[in-house]
Amino acid sequence: MQIVKTLGSVWCGSNKPWYETDDPFSDQFQVRKPCLLRHHDRNNQLLAEYTLDTRGFRSTGSMQDKLWFLGCSDTFGESLPQQQIYPHLVADALGQSYYNFGTPGASVEIVAKLLFKVRAHLPGKKIVVLLPSMLRYETIVDGKFKNLVPRNNDYLDYLPQRGMEDHLRHKILSAVMLIKSLTDAHDCNFFHLHPFENDMEEEFRNQLGSVAIPQTLMIDRAADNKHYGPATHQAIADFIRVFLLQ
Repeated sequence: MQIVKTLGSVWCGSNKPWYETDDPFSDQFQVRKPCLLRHHDRNNQLLAEYTLDTRGFRSTGSMQDKLWFLGCSDTFGESLPQQQIYPHLVADALGQSYYNFGTPGASVEIVAKLLFKVRAHLPGKKIVVLLPSMLRYETIVDGKFKNLVPRNNDYLDYLPQRGMEDHLRHKILSAVMLIKSLTDAHDCNFFHLHPFENDMEEEFRNQLGSVAIPQTLMIDRAADNKHYGPATHQAIADFIRVFLLQ
């Protein structure tokens, strides 16, 4: 197994996420070498180590597993060991194996593209989707897909100034409708949830029947002071488990 060191972002240097390297119209993932990813902050302090599989996901399971998790860096479990992240905690509590598709930096568009890519495997699955911020979106830079990740809700004031609000709404709506169509067309059980963000996103989340994570569950932060900490992951896992057992 190769060892890869990253500074700051999980994705840097030759370590790229699947949505920047794979054919979006193919149902196959580019085969990679499994790797141990050592994630350091910009001061070169080790935050966590992640084992990535041949598809580039932080999962020791199989796509044949019945329990799936999709989302961004908090589903990936950035800055935490695997045994402390909510997908692992939920699966352990239910006594099930699982596959974690969490992708740092992912947008709702990327979640939709991923579901489309794996649509042949959807029947019979129980799928938990922790929706990323809907302010994130894909664009094309130098002929390649790039994902833009605005840092805060001040971005909402920027959109109308650039005439981009309607454009972003259309992109989000297209992604949401794709997710909904995949949900409706396959014999699988989807559970969508989201952290509270802003009113602009509510109309799209309502179409998916997404459940808001109570703010009282946001207890702590990880070592990078950006992502959910272990107590928050445990609280979210307990919250999800209740819904999955209903």
